[in-house]
Amino acid sequence: MMRVHIAFVSPEHCDFATELAAAARLEPRFDPVSARYGMGPTGKPFAFGGGVAVIPIHGLLLNRFPGSVGMATGYDFVRAQLRTALSDPDVSRIVFDIHSNGGMAAGCEELAQEIYRSREVKPSLAVVDSNSYSGAYYLGSAASRIVSTVSGGVGSIGVVAMHVDHSKMLESDGLNVTFIQAGDEKTDGNAYQPLSDRARERINSTVQYHYGLFTEAVAKFRGIPVADVRATEARCYTPPEALELGLIDGIVDATDAVEGMLNNEGQMEAISQEDIARIAAEAASRAVAEDRSRMSAIRNSPHAKGREKLADHLALNTSMSAEEAAAILEHAPSREEPAANNFAAAMSLTDNPNVGPDNPANTAGESTSSRILANYKAITGYDYRKSA
Repeated sequence: MMRVHIAFVSPEHCDFATELAAAARLEPRFDPVSARYGMGPTGKPFAFGGGVAVIPIHGLLLNRFPGSVGMATGYDFVRAQLRTALSDPDVSRIVFDIHSNGGMAAGCEELAQEIYRSREVKPSLAVVDSNSYSGAYYLGSAASRIVSTVSGGVGSIGVVAMHVDHSKMLESDGLNVTFIQAGDEKTDGNAYQPLSDRARERINSTVQYHYGLFTEAVAKFRGIPVADVRATEARCYTPPEALELGLIDGIVDATDAVEGMLNNEGQMEAISQEDIARIAAEAASRAVAEDRSRMSAIRNSPHAKGREKLADHLALNTSMSAEEAAAILEHAPSREEPAANNFAAAMSLTDNPNVGPDNPANTAGESTSSRILANYKAITGYDYRKSA
């Protein structure tokens, strides 16, 4: 009964599988790939040229879906293409053309392991052009090598589950859902009731299970410690960052990568380390300039007047945009002038002398005590100073 989709990305992905299957039967499936790599019709069920078979991994990745329609690719489709290429004597090498943000967890592990085992039969290359995130990277990392275009993106090695609670919406519409069930956990995670602690724990357990499969597989495929894979915390990386971490093997143009295989070249010309360093330096320089511009905009905002300390805090200690900071500054209280000293103001309206220690009048002439004794004598006739 649990209506929770475990996925590497895009939790909502199951309701339109029928429509996608129909589109797969109608739409030419391989022309875009063939055109991308300059391959003509061959009569084979995949793009093919010079002994290289190109298999697309595009769009949302779906379990038990037999087609590839640009916006979605089925694991069954990739598996069928891979097995056909492995058994075709004309095919000597296999390229996976990847442009996907990932998809369903179900079915991904099995396909990734099959791609990994296929290395022993025929070498393979995953070309990231231009996204390979989550489940797409799961599959791509299993190839013999994986490279990315310079504008590509790699990573998001993580798992997500989504639960939608419709109970308040139903309540506002005057609807009440009643379950009659056998088995205490039969309806855990349903969409018509708030998520219980027990259901949350079960969902989290499933997420952690798939996360373990994912990270251990990537560690095996790429030959890096599983701790390093987990340390990515599902971050998305630029190609230079991914190359440094060992998540990819090179940064190349997609057509150059495939042409290298078409020409049976053992190596493909990659972007030089100098270019990689330059790209990283330029990116860092842009980031610094953008942050300085952001901080300046916050500090010079018209709403920062009277709120300078808050403006400095937002500029230096947060990553919020200038617009977000301006909205906070606009509604924050401004700095108040020091409160007036009412006692000093009242004293200034009288003829009372300044009795402070810094008043020079108190250091010259008749002292206050002498004036008091003189007044006492005038009133009583008694000279207190003589009697003393």
